[in-house]
Amino acid sequence: MNLVEFTPIGASKPRFALQFGNQKINIDQAQLPFKPHAKNPTYESIDICFFK
Repeated sequence: MNLVEFTPIGASKPRFALQFGNQKINIDQAQLPFKPHAKNPTYESIDICFFK
C-alpha cells in the first residue's frame, strides 16, 4: 500500500489516497469533505464508496 498525492482534473488543491494495486481509497479532511460525502463527516470516521 502506498500513500499517493494527486490533483484531480479541475481541482486547485492536491489530494491524498492510499493506493494498492489498481484500487485506491481517497483521504479527505473532515472539515473539507469532497462531495458526495457522509451527511455528518467526523474526525476518524470513514465514508467509503465502492464502484464496480
